[in-house]
Amino acid sequence: METLWDAITSEFGAGLIGALIGGLASIFGAHYQSKSADRNARETLAKASATTAYEVLGTLRELMVSKEFTDAPPDRAAVDEWNKERTILVIRAQGAANLLPRSQEGRRKQVHRALNLMQHWGGNIPWSDYSAAANILISEARKQLGTFVRDEDEPPREDVVAKFTEELNRRRRRRLIRRLFDLEHEGEIRGLDEEEQAEAAEIQAELGIQHTRELSSSDRSQITS
Repeated sequence: METLWDAITSEFGAGLIGALIGGLASIFGAHYQSKSADRNARETLAKASATTAYEVLGTLRELMVSKEFTDAPPDRAAVDEWNKERTILVIRAQGAANLLPRSQEGRRKQVHRALNLMQHWGGNIPWSDYSAAANILISEARKQLGTFVRDEDEPPREDVVAKFTEELNRRRRRRLIRRLFDLEHEGEIRGLDEEEQAEAAEIQAELGIQHTRELSSSDRSQITS
């Protein structure tokens, strides 16, 4: 027969066990809540950082549009100013992109890969060519960042080196075709001097043709595009 002491100790033991279980549940619950809060905080920080990088690259694109360098030798002070501004914005964008989580390593690398191709401009190629090719790099980096912020799947990583190089080559070829067309036209009207003949020969050699009539239909369209 259960004694009073047995009943008391039984109730005490049950209460102690219940309190212990409740305490452990509270501890584990607080731990998981803390981890969840930390995870949410990290995700919020990552998206805020990606948004910052995205906006900084938008500012870079706007700044590039505002520049009006001509194909003539540009003002050196203006060029130096552009390169300084570009460097600052690229560093800010890359720094913000570094705060993407480890799970987004592919995006981060693609952003860096694209922006590292956007080097200083010193007038060695026309500004129009440089800005057009640079826009390809900015667009790729913003695509990676924007899709992360919007919780979209990671987009395919394009070969930005190939696209960048292809755009520069395409624009150079178009310029050469137009120049050769102009030289041929001038030659038919008044003839070409020695310097112009040498220039035409250099262009013909680079294009691999002797006359614009040898151009493919796609190349020929460059004259009027």
